[in-house]
Amino acid sequence: MALIYAVLDHSAEIALAHLEAALELWRYVEESAAYIFGNSLGDPVADALVALVREHPEGVTRTQLNAHFGRNKSKEELDRALAEAQANGRVRLERRQTAGRPTEVILPVNA
Repeated sequence: MALIYAVLDHSAEIALAHLEAALELWRYVEESAAYIFGNSLGDPVADALVALVREHPEGVTRTQLNAHFGRNKSKEELDRALAEAQANGRVRLERRQTAGRPTEVILPVNA
């Protein structure tokens, strides 16, 4: 985008002003998308996962997550949705020690 601004400005170099203008355009696009789509990740499974975790701030196990979807989602689909929610800073994983194997708990990220 900065290059386009430099070309439109008939400049042979990309100047700080072009970089700043490109950054402002990018901020505008992000804010517009957030306004239009709200907190949606654009993935119904990931959005449902985030909503479930927000309803249970103490955390949700993978077993509870699977049960929430009626055991109708594959492990791969749930892993993908979880990765999407993590990458967007909506949830985090925590390993908790139990009497048996450690369990993985999905927790909301407080924003």
